[in-house]
Amino acid sequence: MKRLLSFPDVRDRIDWIGTPEQQRRMLRRFHLDGFEVIWCDRKVEERFPSDAVTGLHLPFYADWMNYWLEDYARLDDEFGDRATWTNFYQGESKEAYIEYLRKALEYAHILDVEYVVFHVSQVAVDEAYDYRFQFDDATVIEESVKLVNALFDTNGRAEEKAARGNPYKFKFLMENLWWPGLNFRDASLTKTLFNGIEYEQKGFALDLGHLLNADTSIRTPADAVAWIHRVLDEHEELLPHIRAVHLHQSMTGAFVEQFCASETRTYGKVNRSSLDYYDRFRLSYEHVAKIDEHAVWVIPGLQPILDRIKPDYLVYEFHAETKEEYFLNLERQNSYFGLSTDNSNKMPPRES
Repeated sequence: MKRLLSFPDVRDRIDWIGTPEQQRRMLRRFHLDGFEVIWCDRKVEERFPSDAVTGLHLPFYADWMNYWLEDYARLDDEFGDRATWTNFYQGESKEAYIEYLRKALEYAHILDVEYVVFHVSQVAVDEAYDYRFQFDDATVIEESVKLVNALFDTNGRAEEKAARGNPYKFKFLMENLWWPGLNFRDASLTKTLFNGIEYEQKGFALDLGHLLNADTSIRTPADAVAWIHRVLDEHEELLPHIRAVHLHQSMTGAFVEQFCASETRTYGKVNRSSLDYYDRFRLSYEHVAKIDEHAVWVIPGLQPILDRIKPDYLVYEFHAETKEEYFLNLERQNSYFGLSTDNSNKMPPRES
């Protein structure tokens, strides 16, 4: 099992970990085998050691279904006008979305990563507050299967396939969220998703924090572990296809239930109509961060879970506001596994 570090391709965050050579020393210091890079359309090969980028988290839109279904009337209502949503999605049709994601796959191929991660999920900005969803799990999964198969479809693209050479080698891992789509609440739907994808090297990236968010009744560490084992029990035949585990914890069910039960379930005292789409998007993002804490995993009982799954990759995915907090969290996560920090590979201070 490779132990990886999830890290965003964002300049101010990369400043925390330094040059590619400093990153190599950091990986050795913390007993890590590489990165799962969250790609932000930048040149990863210039910012990370090329031999240390094991996985690539593909870009995604949290709210994509109406764009995919080309429901222009609903898009106009959600975004305010056509110009806003065409700018947001960088196009006007599902073909533009397919091309955008296909370019990401081509880039992953160029980087020669071992796997890519793709969210199978749908949530609009207002739905993140009230959990009143336009689409159900089955519909999101049905359309996601069509989208993914379109990405890998080579019909009419023989020249591109020939130029690329062999088919993609990387694993295509689908990640769960707690919104409609892949959330592991219904094993029959998870099987429908898996069986529907035509790409041979398919599998799952099980995000434990997101899985905990899928059950708002969780209150204690014991509840959390019991819920995870229940999900694994129901997905027993699919366990060999869970190739990666994203490791962080989030137990915010009480907050979600209280918020959804409150009279004001969206933007507090601010009238929705007074906000443009990007204001609503920003506020919704901040609210989701209160649900999805991405805290360091400290819940006892993880090893039996990993023993059941036997993932190829264990990916640390915690949140931090500062460089100091980030490295403290990294030490805390390693300490959970009894791994001591190798200070012989301590990075020198960055030159100003």
